[in-house]
Amino acid sequence: MGAGADRYKMTDDDWDRAHRIASELVQKGTDVNELAKVFTYLRTRLAKPDAVNDFWLLLGRLPKARAFVRSGRTLDYYRNIREICEKNLKGINQNDRMATVLGWAVRLARTYISRIDSPGGRKYLSRR
Repeated sequence: MGAGADRYKMTDDDWDRAHRIASELVQKGTDVNELAKVFTYLRTRLAKPDAVNDFWLLLGRLPKARAFVRSGRTLDYYRNIREICEKNLKGINQNDRMATVLGWAVRLARTYISRIDSPGGRKYLSRR
């Protein structure tokens, strides 16, 4: 993660948010790589005081941005990411905190996906 995100210590609430984001993305079949790209966008702007605002502007624009469409499902992925982030990240205004929660959500989602393909994987995800 970026230099700013390394300084933020996650709270229990932050961990809950990261787990919710990850599990909801996986349950909706959203491509985690698209979330990782959104996270990278935020991370590259951490030094800007309005990075969180830039993040929300991006999430609002992506579902309408056909230039970034790579498959027939990309716009659905963007809508899912926007909806899930709005539900779980609203109220976070600190750049470092937002980036840290989102970075962990990406990592956790990848873990959940790897467990889905293992015995008992769906059961594991449903507990989240």
